[in-house]
Formats: sequence, structure tokens, C-alpha cells
Amino acid sequence: MSLTPHDMAKIGWLYLNNGRWGDQQLVPEKWVTDSTCKHINATLFDGYGYQWWVTAGKYYAAVGHEGQFIFVLPDKNMVAEFTSVLDQVEFFFPDELLNRYVIPAVVSDSPLPESASQAMRLKGLIDKCEESRPYVWQTEAEGVAADSQFTRTTEPAFIFTYPPDAFKLELNPARPNQIMSMRTQDNIRFSAYIVEVTNHIRLENFGPNYYARLLGLNPKISDLAVISNKAVVLDGGTPAYRTDIKCKYGGSPTKLVLVAAKKKHRYVYVVAGAWGGRSMERGAQIVESLTFK
Repeated sequence: MSLTPHDMAKIGWLYLNNGRWGDQQLVPEKWVTDSTCKHINATLFDGYGYQWWVTAGKYYAAVGHEGQFIFVLPDKNMVAEFTSVLDQVEFFFPDELLNRYVIPAVVSDSPLPESASQAMRLKGLIDKCEESRPYVWQTEAEGVAADSQFTRTTEPAFIFTYPPDAFKLELNPARPNQIMSMRTQDNIRFSAYIVEVTNHIRLENFGPNYYARLLGLNPKISDLAVISNKAVVLDGGTPAYRTDIKCKYGGSPTKLVLVAAKKKHRYVYVVAGAWGGRSMERGAQIVESLTFK
């Protein structure tokens, strides 16, 4: 299922109220009780019921892909849900946030009195969260991402655009030529690189030979194939090449698209990748927006 945070909260609210929605019993109360009890031992929490993970005496939870959580806390009469894009190391951050911040914040079983100052403070925090955050990896001259655009002002200077839901990833120390890296909410990863020309590889061979050869050195990559390699002209008239590649990364079908151009004695390229059969349309839009200033 693909759900908004509001819809996720509705599921938790339905179960918090023992299957009732308003004056209607949509789910049998006995099923709610049975499904949120421990039936087998489990690795994520204390146990597993029927589609719910159970923590004895505290709460039960629905857990989704890459860190989507619906927590139901009957003793607190509360539902808490988190939407996330987390890897295996960070996967339990929502559970930690719930226990460290959310649960201790509950100070009363009844509504608190209205507070104009606290309402204003909350609005300020919400407004701050909605502000666009610039991302810098090394220096602003070497590249800054803000308002859906990455801008590099030092030579070679260039820009490209990306979806507004993208967020910063740290640079990979194993890739010394990488100058930025980001990821969209639907798991399109994209990066920009600058490579000094140490050999005389022609631009049309950069994607199929240089980049594809680097990919082939990764032991997690198999079944690598260059699907297409064609000349394109970037906005502003810069000649470039677009290379489309497919492979398997850790056994998962993967698509990559790269646009490379040459500026004096350097190659500049932007590459985007999609895993697990995802569409590469958004990735192609990112790399093809590369423009030199």
C-alpha cells in the first residue's frame, strides 16, 4: 500500500478505538484484540500478532518499507506515526524517537488548557520545518543544493535541477571524484562527479568505457549491460553523451542513466540510479538538466 501520513494515522485510530469509527464497528473488536496480541516470538519487537508487531505492556506497531511506522499506545490513548526513508542501520530511529521524546511529552490524560504563546511557538517550529534547506558538501563555491537546483560556481561551473523531495546524502569516501549526492523520496539516487582527464578517452566512449568499467569493478554488480549511448546537446549548446545502463545490484534489477560532458581538461558527469524495477523517468530528467554556466 502507498499511504499518506494522515491515512496511516487513520488505521492506528481505528485500532485504538477497538475497530470502531464514529458510531460504526468496522472491524470486529475481538479481531483487534487477537491481532494485537503476541502469537509468535519476533526479532523487531517482543512478538508478532496478525500483521502487528507487539511490545509487551507498551504498544503495538505496523512497520512498513524503509521506516514507515504506525504506533498504537492504548495506555496513553495515543497514535503516533512516522514516515521515513531509512537504511538498515537507521531503521529503528522512529522507535527511539517515540520512546525518547513522544511518550515522555505526554503530561496529562485530559486536554491541556489553551496557550496562545505555545500555539505561536508551535507555528514557528512548523514554519521553520517548511523552509528550504541548502545543502553543502565541501564549500558553497564547489556546490550547493537549494530550491531544487544544484549550483557550482567554481570552474567548471554548472547547474542542474532535481525534484523538491530530494535530500542530502554524504559523499562516498571510495569515490574521490564525487562532489555531491542526493536521494529522492522514491529512492532515485543521483550524484555529480568531476574527473581529470588523465588519458585521452573520447567523450562518446566515456559512459560505455570509463563509467561502465568502474561499475564492473564493484563485486555487488552483475549482468551489466550498456543499453544505449547517444549524443545529446545540453541547454546552452554544450555537446554531451547520454548513456543508459542496466545491471543487477546485490541481485536487484537496477537502471542507471548518465550524462557526461567535457570542459577543458575535465569530464563532468551526473548519474542517477533506480533500484528494484523503479522507473528512471525522474532520474533522466535530473541528468538531462545539466547546464554549464
